[in-house]
Amino acid sequence: MVPSSSNNGQSGGHLLNEVLPVYRDQCNRRVLYLGDMDRSGGHIEQNIRAVLEREGGSATFWERIAITQEQIVRYQLTPILKNDKRYKNGGGEHEAWETEALSQAIIVSLVRDRLDALLPESLASVQERERGERDRARRRIARWRGK
Repeated sequence: MVPSSSNNGQSGGHLLNEVLPVYRDQCNRRVLYLGDMDRSGGHIEQNIRAVLEREGGSATFWERIAITQEQIVRYQLTPILKNDKRYKNGGGEHEAWETEALSQAIIVSLVRDRLDALLPESLASVQERERGERDRARRRIARWRGK
């Protein structure tokens, strides 16, 4: 099982009450992060990581799998302008590349490919071994039945 969660920005209650207990239970604390590429997205990622590490222990592995600079170039993503109200005198306008700019198919593929790469053995290899074990079991059963 791979625990997953959407944090929806800075929703601290969800992070502390839902995500943190699962994170604490993981002996190999691995985080694959998907977030917007902008000033606010960076702050959100920093905050989530800081809270998890402060309350639950260091991440063994933290990786941003979307959105990255490489993906912005590869998929020719166009930025939108956001106005961050945390800044006075209108200084909060900045470019942003939101995760939603990638299609659902691309996002699913990014997550699936990364999870597959983290497997200790490829799924195809496991399925091939499973077929062999099933065939051997069938032959043993057939011999046992005298067929």
